[in-house]
Amino acid sequence: MCQGYEDYCRHKSDRQINHRKVQVLRGCHLETERSEQIRVGDIVRVDNHDQFPCDLVLLSTSATSGKCFVMTANLDGETNLKPLFASKETRDCDSPELLANLQAQLECQNPNSDLMSFKGRIKRRQGCILCF
Repeated sequence: MCQGYEDYCRHKSDRQINHRKVQVLRGCHLETERSEQIRVGDIVRVDNHDQFPCDLVLLSTSATSGKCFVMTANLDGETNLKPLFASKETRDCDSPELLANLQAQLECQNPNSDLMSFKGRIKRRQGCILCF
């Protein structure tokens, strides 16, 4: 009985998260959509104190240093404040127009059990490579 109730609570929580509004870049304009509509390759704007339901690659921040902090929630419910840095190559992409013209391909490692790290790189069309 307890397991079923926990599953129901998780389903209810997931449904609320999936229906939150997020800003996604479509063409050169930001459009408001439900978070369940985020797809691989979408560029999502996240403002201070916004929550987002999926893993994202940081392209740019409002800080000139390219640094931001993300509060993460582990599977066990523990939360951590994690510092992230935007790459020098994308740090200046601070407007929808610049991001809409960013032509790059993200390559990343295969899924694995290490939830606390991500290894990947962005290959820009101009030949620049960004490593994470």
